[in-house]
Amino acid sequence: LYMGCNKIGNVGAQRLTAGLKHSANLQCLNLSINRIGDDGAIAIGSLIPRLKRLKMMVLSRNMIGDQGAAGIAEGLATKTSSLVLLDLSSNRISDLGAKLVGKMLQQNGGLQKLFLHSNKLKMEGERAVMNGIKQNVLLDELDVYLFPNEDANSDDHMTAMNRSINGSSMIHMDSERSSVTRSTAISTPSSTPPT
Repeated sequence: LYMGCNKIGNVGAQRLTAGLKHSANLQCLNLSINRIGDDGAIAIGSLIPRLKRLKMMVLSRNMIGDQGAAGIAEGLATKTSSLVLLDLSSNRISDLGAKLVGKMLQQNGGLQKLFLHSNKLKMEGERAVMNGIKQNVLLDELDVYLFPNEDANSDDHMTAMNRSINGSSMIHMDSERSSVTRSTAISTPSSTPPT
């Protein structure tokens, strides 16, 4: 179901959620660019466990903050969730919301792709998400972008993030955008520099 760019807001999201409770075959829900805030996201989060075939949820470019992220995380904090892709990019989620998402990742049994870029995350929130990844063996793609932080430089940040995922099978980190992908093989640094 694609309903992007409709300005449905919180009330529209709540009404839509009520109408979709019995949509057993819904596999994709795209509500991007709809001015959905925390109340709408909480309603959507309560819908997630009911939709047993829902694979993709796109909530990018809304106004979802930490309370909304908590509602979504609560809906996904189960081993039986069928959702494999969640896009929460370009919202208003800060470190507090990221901590809840990180906790959800430790409990979720199916999410494979998570997009959190262009939120208000700083290193603390990103670290919480990375800690959640350590417990989640299925997540193979994470895309986050830190909110500008004058206290941290890019090289120190990348060193810290590489340390936080040391020993896992994460192999790709992009310094422009903290994008991480997982591979089945663990990457080891080469003793000779690339030519």
